[in-house]
Amino acid sequence: MVTDLYNATAPLGVSPPSATLLKTLSRALDIRAQRVQKYQDYYDGKQRLAFATTKFRQAFGSLFGAFADNMCALVVDAVEERLDVEGFRIGPGTAVGGPGKKVESDDVEGDKLAWTMWQANMLDLYSQIAHTGALIKECSYVLVGPGEGDQPDITVEDARQAIVVYEAGSYRKRKAGLKRWIDDDGYLNATLYLPDWIEKYRSAEKIQSQAIDWGSLTPQWQPRVVGGENWPLPNRLRTVPLVPLVNRPHLNGTGQSELASVLPIQDAINKLVMDMIVASEFSAYPKRYATGIAIEVDEETGQPSEQFSAAADRIWASENENAKFGTLEAADLAPFVAGVEMLIQHLASETRTPYHYFLQHGGQPPSGESLRASETGLVAKAERKQRFFGEGWEEVIRLGFLAMGDTKRGAVYESETIWRDPERKTESEHVDALVKLGSVGVPEEQLWADAGYSPTQIARFLDMRAREPQVPLLKAIEKTAPAVITAAGGSDVPTVPGPVGG
Repeated sequence: MVTDLYNATAPLGVSPPSATLLKTLSRALDIRAQRVQKYQDYYDGKQRLAFATTKFRQAFGSLFGAFADNMCALVVDAVEERLDVEGFRIGPGTAVGGPGKKVESDDVEGDKLAWTMWQANMLDLYSQIAHTGALIKECSYVLVGPGEGDQPDITVEDARQAIVVYEAGSYRKRKAGLKRWIDDDGYLNATLYLPDWIEKYRSAEKIQSQAIDWGSLTPQWQPRVVGGENWPLPNRLRTVPLVPLVNRPHLNGTGQSELASVLPIQDAINKLVMDMIVASEFSAYPKRYATGIAIEVDEETGQPSEQFSAAADRIWASENENAKFGTLEAADLAPFVAGVEMLIQHLASETRTPYHYFLQHGGQPPSGESLRASETGLVAKAERKQRFFGEGWEEVIRLGFLAMGDTKRGAVYESETIWRDPERKTESEHVDALVKLGSVGVPEEQLWADAGYSPTQIARFLDMRAREPQVPLLKAIEKTAPAVITAAGGSDVPTVPGPVGG
């Protein structure tokens, strides 16, 4: 793609290859933005009342205009709350001098630098936003570039504003990426990321941001020159720096929303709940009736007048011997409740969301073994997400090192994303399991990581130990409660008297 366009003295313009990529990626982004917006609306509770009856609208007007018994947010959040990044391991240990010889430790300094990079870009927060966005909108993107100072600039991008395309026949090698947005000045901006170059554009005319029909939008692009930068800008990373985090990835590079199969069930739940509201308004209370009585008409209004008023101190009576009084029983709302519960059961089964998250029939949620059994599907689902998203975060860290000028660590592919354990355990069960692992030789620092401590906390532990040597935790517990290590069950770990190390 290196043409006269890229010479410093060449006039600015859009080369044919770039024009084709801009058009292709913009069109693909338009299509996806319209599709995933529906998923975002359902997650936010902005759900269509497609099954609202005329009677419902007449009775309630706009009172329930934004009504939704929103299960979509629960389905997404149940998974996202188990996707927490705890740190990174940069490269494996490598044997030196043959079997039985010294083994080099992992790149501890690289681990610290990676975590510093993570913290500097506030990714504790934005990683959760990225995971939520990917679960809802099929994917999220992470953009990596040089930043100010000694840290790279890493930002999370929305699937409605960013997209990538892969080389023909490949689902891994990115050919180009596009980020597109409307700036405060009303112009549509776009940045095209190529392996060698970064090209910035803006629309020739302002875009009406209200009610944009992205499907029919065909902007005329012109180069956007940023002060102090060359156009195009050389890409120091030598790869498309827009990294996708794809949910349920397919081999063609696309993903699938967690809500794709949920929307029809959500609509059906809303339909039944709205029907129940109508029934409760018109027939949820007993109604009395009278027959064989002449109906009087109000002379002024011409409307039938009410002859009987229901109250505790009122008696209905009539001199007409043909008059009869009776009561219509209230409508039974239980079938509506049963229908909603059936749909929620289907929803729980399809999404592997534990049934106690919905708290059907009230009561207390399960505990102990029954709790773990009910959450098995959700835990497996979260572990699968960790594997998919972890590959993306590892590439982000590699590109971050490259942006810092660290080409050695930027070329390490044997890295690992450290995730918090998605399985919920009681504190005593967790500590008991760690003690048993320590008894078979698992290093203490690894036990700290498995206990959920962050790299920053572990570094503090090591610093504390260096300043004030103390008895290692495992040895203290062995001396105090040796039965804990050999116990087969989940015994509570007793408190160790006095200060302990770690």
